[in-house]
Amino acid sequence: METVVLFIENQRERQVTQIICESYGFNVLALPLETASFAQLLQYRPESIIMEITDKAEFQISFLRQIYAESRTSKIRILCFGDLKDNILIRKITEIGRISYYERPLNTDKIKQVARPKTTKGADLRKDTIEGYIGEQEDTAKIMDPSTSRTDRISIMANKIGELLAFPFTVAKVLAVTQSSTTGAGDLAKAIEIDPVIVSAILKTANSALYGRGGQKISSIKDAIVRIGFTETKSIAVSLSVMLLFSDEENCIGFNREAFWYHSLAVGVIAGKLAKQAGFPHHEIAFVGGLLHDFGVILLDEFYPNYFNTTLRSATQHGTSFLEEQQNRWKMTHNDVVCKLFEKWNMPFELLAPLQYWLKDFNWKHETDRNITILVHSIRVAEIMAHSLVIGKECDEFIESIPAHVAEELKLNRSNEENFFKLVNDEINLFTVYLQMSPIQIAPKKGGATANNKKTISYVDFASLRFDPLEYYLLNQGYQLLYNNSTDEIKAEYESPKCILLRINTECNPAKVTPFTHFISRNNAISELDTEEFVPVLITGPESMRSHFTSLPSHCGFLCDTFDLRILTFSIQRLMLGEPLLLTHSAHENVPARSSSPKPEAIQKPGISTRIFDNNKVLISLQGNISKTSLPELKDLIGKILKKTDVIIFDLSESICDSALIQSLEEFKKAVWTKKIILILCTLGITDATCGEVAHFQSEKELQSHINSLIDLRNSSPQIHNAN
Repeated sequence: METVVLFIENQRERQVTQIICESYGFNVLALPLETASFAQLLQYRPESIIMEITDKAEFQISFLRQIYAESRTSKIRILCFGDLKDNILIRKITEIGRISYYERPLNTDKIKQVARPKTTKGADLRKDTIEGYIGEQEDTAKIMDPSTSRTDRISIMANKIGELLAFPFTVAKVLAVTQSSTTGAGDLAKAIEIDPVIVSAILKTANSALYGRGGQKISSIKDAIVRIGFTETKSIAVSLSVMLLFSDEENCIGFNREAFWYHSLAVGVIAGKLAKQAGFPHHEIAFVGGLLHDFGVILLDEFYPNYFNTTLRSATQHGTSFLEEQQNRWKMTHNDVVCKLFEKWNMPFELLAPLQYWLKDFNWKHETDRNITILVHSIRVAEIMAHSLVIGKECDEFIESIPAHVAEELKLNRSNEENFFKLVNDEINLFTVYLQMSPIQIAPKKGGATANNKKTISYVDFASLRFDPLEYYLLNQGYQLLYNNSTDEIKAEYESPKCILLRINTECNPAKVTPFTHFISRNNAISELDTEEFVPVLITGPESMRSHFTSLPSHCGFLCDTFDLRILTFSIQRLMLGEPLLLTHSAHENVPARSSSPKPEAIQKPGISTRIFDNNKVLISLQGNISKTSLPELKDLIGKILKKTDVIIFDLSESICDSALIQSLEEFKKAVWTKKIILILCTLGITDATCGEVAHFQSEKELQSHINSLIDLRNSSPQIHNAN
């Protein structure tokens, strides 16, 4: 079922629009228009958005730009509506992407352009699964009741699932074979041959072009195991057994089962390789543990959609991980439920351990068994890697910094990194063949140059990381990384990067960062301004380093490196659009927020002040004696303001300007008009100011009318110079 997101403040219009969309068979999410909603869009992946344009138009335009700058949301159909009369604002909106704008009222025909009705609805598979379950409504009410104790909630959920679901007997038999050092292909064949679906899949795989030799067909499961490989066959059997437990039909919006299996498979493959690399004796167990590390999530979707929907929505709103949100809200997690089930199903302790210790930090160690520590760390690091490689999707994209001692324990190595992920890529694609899933492709670290410079980032690693999830995440989101170590190396590039990403640790001297925060861009300069534009900088590091970067310039920002990766691309795009990041004080509040003041950045000095005029234009007031020596300062101010608007008004009512300054501003006004920038020199109201031949307006309403005529003239005759 497709999803439509509503950003509508007017309550009546929101309710009517929701009713219309739901009548077409769509899931509907009504969200507030705030920066945290961007992570929700990435989670719920709506097909359409309907947005009311309000007096916050400039922020809404910035938000829409970020939607279309992000590859995962760039294909969303968007309908905007409102009472806008400013043609420039309407043009800004419709030129961003696949956006239509209509004046009120919003009718059914307009809604159909984005929320396209469905002819059929999918079957409710969950209804068949739970049909006949006694007391479901009562149990659901208890689970959702905040006063229910942690123990009771876990028991209710585990008992219901245990009654309705039997864990595959094949998995238990395969795990028993895995744990024994004396078993071989014959023992594995006996464990598998009781399940005809698994047997059929393995025989089909063994006789495929991938494994077939000289056209020789085999019909024995034992021969198939020999041909495919002992370890590979065990992985196939477990993967198929678990996946066949559930249908492809998810029950909760924002959750996709196919994407979930991709993610789980990736975690399993990576965990198995990390565990083997670290010397864990049964790395097949690490594969199974990785595959099942979030088994509880699909159980929630299958049996507890209300609990799942409520928690997922709350987690994306608060910027917390799905596990942390459950712990905060319900005092338990889906892992607690799975542990209880695994105990009932007599699953080995090695599969319970990662679930039991997941909320511990990386400093946790098992009291007596180093192998359990390696197993838990392998699966946790594997999930971080799967997120950074953008393989599949679950309930969040939270990552944490991997400490040096864990990197050492798992033998993470930069020099072998690309080969490691190539093997991961190939192994996952072997699974996709027999699971009938599309193949994946992990982006290489050093790909060819992109056709344009829109997503080029200078990557500077002052933290000497053995593995950086941020690096691979950006690569797999289509960014091109330039690996630089100094500002001189950045200057040597053909073009300036669109952003600089600085990775730091607790040992990094903040003074080392300063030269990068004042790096001047050579791209897209307006020669008439003679101003300096700095390259945006995003600094990421431990929370303890935040206090060193509380006075950053507006084109720079700091993010704690334990956060939801979706905030990374959001933050970079925000800085690229000239929007500031507000510094926050806790890790889960890293979501960049819009400045509380809508005023553009300006250098406030005696004699010069700025204010917003008519929502989206800027009026600069000059006071006192102003000479031509102030021209560089005024041009610098204009350069900053042009990041926000293309209409600037100079109010000279309270100033005495010499003729040389007026003449220079007149010449500058003509030059920028050719670039579709409107600059007005005027006085307002009753004034004794004598500022040369400048326009005079009795009221702001009269000035607004003049601006509208200039906007119309600019749109129809952009080559006219002496217009204003």
